[in-house]
Amino acid sequence: MFISTTDSSGLFALLLTYTFNYAIIFHGFPSFAIWHLWSLSVEEQFYLLWPFITITLKNKLDILFGIVLLIIVVSYSQLCFNMIPSISAYNYYGLLSRMGSLGLGALGVIAYKKELLPQKLFKSKIFEYLMLGLLCVTLISSFSLKMFFLGLCSIYLVLKSAYFNFSLNSINRFLTNKYIVYIGTISYGIYIYHLPIDYFFSKYLLDPFWKSIPFNSFGFLKKIQWNIWIIELPLYSSLSILVASLSFRFIERPLLGLKDKYFKK
Repeated sequence: MFISTTDSSGLFALLLTYTFNYAIIFHGFPSFAIWHLWSLSVEEQFYLLWPFITITLKNKLDILFGIVLLIIVVSYSQLCFNMIPSISAYNYYGLLSRMGSLGLGALGVIAYKKELLPQKLFKSKIFEYLMLGLLCVTLISSFSLKMFFLGLCSIYLVLKSAYFNFSLNSINRFLTNKYIVYIGTISYGIYIYHLPIDYFFSKYLLDPFWKSIPFNSFGFLKKIQWNIWIIELPLYSSLSILVASLSFRFIERPLLGLKDKYFKK
């Protein structure tokens, strides 16, 4: 029996033990403010196993490559085709069905180490445009292999930006812009804090204020009443960046320093 997600101490225990992703299947989302933390559980569950696999097979990259391929195939088969119906409830939140994207990242690292990245494809303008087009089409479409193609496009773009250049200079300039690089540096914090900021500011500040405005007296501008996002988007984006920046400076960076000091090897 999982600890209840409605109990604060139980919820903390679930988050601390990285079992939150399975608990919400039984109990539902305790709050919109923290539901996204299920993804951290999946990541940590994967990373509890992954070091033992890589340490064991660090000198046998061919076998490791095959194992990662198997992980990807099994994961996306369950996610896209529900190969094992009895665990379908966990398809979106469970480790088995969501480790495929982590496996794609691992596959990219191994392929780079073994010099298996297809240079011609990564340097091809046509293939670059095809992948960018595929990403756009996949984002606005719905089909059984959508999650796989999103993962495929993501790993291509990550490897492309890390080891190659884009033929579109505007993309290169964007990715190397110091402000964008900084956003990437604090992106973990932005991900963690953006929903709590959205939830609590909306519930206790913005929504009450917004409902008190007499929009009916605004004439043709009264439609603004149904477009609160005009305020929310810049406000919550700015607050998320601010909080993430403070968190990185006073929490994450000191912890990373301790990691480098004691676990550098």
